Amino acid sequence: MTMAGIGEGEIAGQTDAVVVRCAEELQKICQRTYDRGLVGGAGGNISVRIPDKEEALISATGVSLGEITPATIVRVSLRGEVLEAYGGCRPSKETGFHVCAYRLRPQVGAVVHLHPPFATAFAVRGKELPLLTDGAMTILKRVPVVGHAPSGSVELHRIVEEGLLRYPEAKVILMERHGMFSMGADLTMAYNLADLVEDTAKIALLSRLIPD
Repeated sequence: MTMAGIGEGEIAGQTDAVVVRCAEELQKICQRTYDRGLVGGAGGNISVRIPDKEEALISATGVSLGEITPATIVRVSLRGEVLEAYGGCRPSKETGFHVCAYRLRPQVGAVVHLHPPFATAFAVRGKELPLLTDGAMTILKRVPVVGHAPSGSVELHRIVEEGLLRYPEAKVILMERHGMFSMGADLTMAYNLADLVEDTAKIALLSRLIPD
C-alpha cells in the first residue's frame, strides 16, 4: 500500500503494520458503504480505533466515501487532535462524536456514520426504528433517536454524547433530520449493523403499505 505517509515510513518515526492494516480496512468499508447506497455525495464518515493506542483513523472531510484512499485518511487522538493528515486533508467535521464513542465505550473499535435513505426517513420524523423481524430484534434490540443540531457543531456532539449515556446498550442510534451511526467491535461489524438498520427500516416502511 503506497501513499504519502502510510506504508512508506515517512511519518514521525515509523508507521507500523497495524496502522497500515487499519487504513486498508477503512478504505474498503468506505467503498462498500458507498456502493451499497448507504450514503450519497460527500456525506458520511467512518473511523477505526487503532488497537492498543488512544488514537483512531477517520475519513477526511469533503471527500466521498466512494473515493477515500489512504491519502484521504486522517490520524487523530481520542481527544480529537489531528496527529497526522497524510494527504494534507482535514478530518471529518464529525470527529468529535466518533472519539466520544471511543472514550465512553472502550469495547467499540469502529464507528460508521451514514445517511441511508430508509433509516434516515425515520430520523427525519424523529421516530425510533421499529424492529419488526426476529433478526432485528435479536441483534439490534433497540435503535433510539436523538435530537437535532447542525452537522459538525459542538451541540450535535453534545447531543450524541448524551445519547450514548442515555442508551448504553444501543449499538446504533438515529440522529434527527440527519442520519445514523453504528458502533462495532471492528469495521465489518459496524458496517453490518448499519446495513441491517437500513434493511430493517425498508421492511418497516414497506409493511405499512400492505393493507390489513
